Amino acid sequence: MTDAELETIAFVRESSLEGFPDFTIEEVLLTKVEDGTLEWGCITEEGGAHSVFYVYATGIAIGDFVTVYAGFDVYDDGRIVLYNLDDGSRDEYYKDALEMFGEWYEVMLSRINDATA
Repeated sequence: MTDAELETIAFVRESSLEGFPDFTIEEVLLTKVEDGTLEWGCITEEGGAHSVFYVYATGIAIGDFVTVYAGFDVYDDGRIVLYNLDDGSRDEYYKDALEMFGEWYEVMLSRINDATA
């Protein structure tokens, strides 16, 4: 991978999606995969006025043999758009993927609230 691709992966891992500020993207994904199985990759798609990076993460679902997959479009202006989210039983795109991510995020928040109650 190029330096730009590696930097883009780090940017996505450490970022939060709009509307979900309390946890990084990586933190949310790590709650759904077996320890040590989350892997990141990046593809550069050039064309038009700006290059776009497609960053993806895969891992083995906790307690299952299916792959969890998340795909993100990353634009030159720093926007990160969740393109695809798949947990083996659901394969969602754009708005529905963001809704699914929100479900995972809410589970994380409820666990923290339960632990502090």
